Amino acid sequence: MGKNFKASILLPVASILILFIASACSSGGSGSDVSKNPSGGSFGSIGILLKDAPADEFEHIYVTITEISLLPGDNEEHPVVVFSSDEGYTIDLLDLRDQDFLLTLNEQVPTGTYTKVRMEISGINAVGGPCDGMDIDLPSGKIDINPQGSFMVEQGEVLYLRLDIDANKSINLHPAGKSGKCIFRPVVFAEVIPKSPAIPCSMLFNGTIESLIDLNLDTHPDGFILQRECTCQGDLTVKLDDSTLIFSEDNVYVDPDALLVNQQVEVYGYLDDQGALNAQFIIIGDVLVVEGDVLDKPTVDTIDIQPNPGEEISGDVNVSLSTQILILTLCGEDQTFDDIIVGSDVIVIGRYDTLGDTFDAVSILIRPAQP
Repeated sequence: MGKNFKASILLPVASILILFIASACSSGGSGSDVSKNPSGGSFGSIGILLKDAPADEFEHIYVTITEISLLPGDNEEHPVVVFSSDEGYTIDLLDLRDQDFLLTLNEQVPTGTYTKVRMEISGINAVGGPCDGMDIDLPSGKIDINPQGSFMVEQGEVLYLRLDIDANKSINLHPAGKSGKCIFRPVVFAEVIPKSPAIPCSMLFNGTIESLIDLNLDTHPDGFILQRECTCQGDLTVKLDDSTLIFSEDNVYVDPDALLVNQQVEVYGYLDDQGALNAQFIIIGDVLVVEGDVLDKPTVDTIDIQPNPGEEISGDVNVSLSTQILILTLCGEDQTFDDIIVGSDVIVIGRYDTLGDTFDAVSILIRPAQP
């Protein structure tokens, strides 16, 4: 857009905000809360990305994260907390297969050199696999992760940390003696990403519009502040440009003036080096996201999919395709109907009408085939 969002001006915010809070996390935590490590010095930003490789023998691997902190090189006994949730934030690792998930973007990280990342986990539950339905033991519940060398947080700069949890190795679940428990010994790799162009994929975010951004004071929004589904994750600045597509609740294109404070939205886009989300498309209202396999070649206006186990809808589903549907790779590259083949692993984003028992798709993301 060629505009400086650091100088953004926020339009007035309604006195009461509707908080869309995920049941898996606590409102007591905050992705940008550094109250446990007060500092009067300068700050940079840290984005925590989670990722996982495929784990074929499991249907779901639920991990509840309560805290992520950075250990300073000169004082590891005083970690800097970058993510915290009293009740914990629960995530299904298998939803992260070969893609990044932004857990939080903390803009108040004290500048300095750090050597380790500490992740604290309060629980894990596997569906399918050798420990399905069994208690899982977490020795210490704390993981210290060593990136390849130290890394520096600089004033005003954004740094991303990718934590790649290898489920096939770390969820090497096996009965622990005669206790009837299984052991979770996580294998996590940390990668420091200094600039967001190194993050190849766009991401999908859900939340509510907390406030609108109007840079030119022309009453037309140039972006907005997205309050994510869990307050423990913090807020995101969303940028709009002339290529951003916005869908109304009727699944038709609308202009940015249709965006309002307190609206629930689904946003798909990529992170930039300022820590903002550049929106490729936005869907206003309640949206259903379903992953599954394509059962047959799509026609002009429909496609049949089989949702993966544990999705919100089950059984073979006939998906209606509009003439305005967006077909993209998982990373946001344009695709066509010819790219959807039988057996493709797809993520369908749309609206499910329980009365008419129809699933109307706004976008289809095609996940790359596994080798």
